[in-house]
Amino acid sequence: MKNEKKLWLLEQYSQKLWNISLALITEAARAGEHGRGYAIVSFEARIVADKLNEFVGDAKFGSGAVDFAALTSITLQLQFLCVNAELETINGVDKSMEFNIPKSMAVFAEQLRRISWKMQELCDDHAWRKPFVLPELADPVDANELDCFLLFTVGGHTLIENMRNIREVQSLCRCITDADTHISLRGEEIPLFDVYKKLGLPMPGERWQPIFVLEGKGGLFAVPADDIEIGLLEFSPKGRPHQAAAGHAFADFARECWALTGGEQAIFVDWEKLRG
Repeated sequence: MKNEKKLWLLEQYSQKLWNISLALITEAARAGEHGRGYAIVSFEARIVADKLNEFVGDAKFGSGAVDFAALTSITLQLQFLCVNAELETINGVDKSMEFNIPKSMAVFAEQLRRISWKMQELCDDHAWRKPFVLPELADPVDANELDCFLLFTVGGHTLIENMRNIREVQSLCRCITDADTHISLRGEEIPLFDVYKKLGLPMPGERWQPIFVLEGKGGLFAVPADDIEIGLLEFSPKGRPHQAAAGHAFADFARECWALTGGEQAIFVDWEKLRG
């Protein structure tokens, strides 16, 4: 694909993001107090649209060659925004159903996700590469309750978490250091749980360090991860619990373990127990 067409596509994506953000802020206003989370997603969608528009402008009118590697950071920001949009949909079901906002938010989240996938295709070989191939959950059982789950890795170990327990996902432009005890999120200082130091796991070397904020018994706390599977945003049947493999770094802190295709395991961690 020629650069001219790529830039034209990026212009279209930027305009779509603006339109989505405007629709989102309208829905948020209808929801009043319950729409605060949707308003934040709208604001961040406008930020991504502005960055994308600036990228296109620099590429069109700059003197140098177009560096599509720089598009990766914008794409990553949009991917994490997709997760947060999905979280707002899940967390807002009980609070704002009378406004029909969750259904609208689900539509917007899907539109954001489609744009992020298309943008990632334009990043060429510079796109974010995940350290593991996402397998589907094995041995699913029939269940009336469908839930949404997120796969991620910590120290190279595949873990899984119910999206209902996650309040927000973000990405920092630097790696976590030993001196970091908190992260700043929307003006609030949230304790950072250094699971790597706790279990003696190797810290990831990637520049982009995903963080997800959990709601536990003691309030909110942040957990870093090597990688987060952005695409795992579909409602899935609950898997059949298995015994965690002996010697697994998180075996003593597993509240449940699912078998994945290919023999891999994904563990639901008892974070409160691990923190203690």
